[in-house]
Amino acid sequence: MGRVLRVSDPRIDALRLRFDELRPALEIHVALMIADLAGPRPTPVELLETTWQAVRHRSSTALTYAAAVRELDGALHNWTLRRHIATGGLDHAFAYLLPHLRKWAGQLSQGLPAPRPDPDDFVHDAFLKLRAAPGFWTADNPIGYAFRVVKNLIVDHARRESRASEIAAQQSPAIGVELEASSQRLHAIVRRAQLSAKERCMVFRKVFEGMSVTAAQKACGGPPGAPYYVLEKIYDKLAAAFGVERNRP
Repeated sequence: MGRVLRVSDPRIDALRLRFDELRPALEIHVALMIADLAGPRPTPVELLETTWQAVRHRSSTALTYAAAVRELDGALHNWTLRRHIATGGLDHAFAYLLPHLRKWAGQLSQGLPAPRPDPDDFVHDAFLKLRAAPGFWTADNPIGYAFRVVKNLIVDHARRESRASEIAAQQSPAIGVELEASSQRLHAIVRRAQLSAKERCMVFRKVFEGMSVTAAQKACGGPPGAPYYVLEKIYDKLAAAFGVERNRP
């Protein structure tokens, strides 16, 4: 039988040449990365080969040292994550992933309009999704898999918020009329109860702007005291102004 001729890919050949130019510096970086690792360690050859495969599939011929180092760091994270999954299951893997998830959630959620959800909410949802995803256990790139889960959660949230804003905009004339009437009624109630300026501020921030009790108290500069206790006292004043006895749980 004749020999099988392999067709060379100029892009891959140029990329390999560039990777080999960077290899001595990458070998130094690998040695520093694994020097302080406890327990089993990946070999430098193993990490560099994994890095090359990642570069081969994702990079252009304009490969920089910084881009190669990012792929190399990812290769070590994936090796460590797979070891945690193999030896300790998902609980160990999640403990290792937690700081990464928090960093990604914090960075990606910065692009969301205010008021932004707490990034830890996305971290919690990501844990639930990863726990229920069989593909995470066997993924070649589990760190990338986890990143995509966080990213998709934030993208989905942004889409839902955008859709809700569109619906609100369509209904805004009717909502505006109702809010104006409600605002007038609330102003009359507040005047009758003789609330202080800070107490009035706190009521309006809580009722009409939807702030949390703690955020409303902070935004209004007081009144001093535990926020829920303060709000209860304000409601007591409002009820007393109308001779209404409040029913508390």
